[in-house]
Amino acid sequence: MKILMLEAAGALFMSLAATVIAADQGVALDHVPGPVLAAVKAIYPAGVILDETEKDVDHDGTAYEVALMNHGKRFKVEVDSEGTLKEIEGEVDPADLTRAVADSLAKQYLDGALATAEEHVDIDRGRETKVFKVVVVAGGKTQEVKIRPDGVIEDVDD
Repeated sequence: MKILMLEAAGALFMSLAATVIAADQGVALDHVPGPVLAAVKAIYPAGVILDETEKDVDHDGTAYEVALMNHGKRFKVEVDSEGTLKEIEGEVDPADLTRAVADSLAKQYLDGALATAEEHVDIDRGRETKVFKVVVVAGGKTQEVKIRPDGVIEDVDD
């Protein structure tokens, strides 16, 4: 019985290890499904898709993370194999943050400088949730602040 349990545990470990190994695989653009590329082009028609696409296989299915440049800024778009958007990440000029975000950060970090900013949009069943990740340098410390468009700070990483 003990041997059978050890064999089952070993098989489970190997299948999990194989899943982790297969989780992020580089994929050539000519192997990316048409609906994936069509979804990306629908959002960023002027975008230049980079040859840095990754295929992610997990319990939710298969998704593709497509990297692109659009108007000089870098973006990543995650799309499932049917062409449904799952996530969008992109560079944002700190000067272009919403007024509520800028005011909240100015109040929280009086002597702070905004180094970089990214916009993250998670899409679940057509519903979008947006946050900004802003790198702030203040008092000799660098922190990443996760903040909603309404200015509410969700998390701070040192």
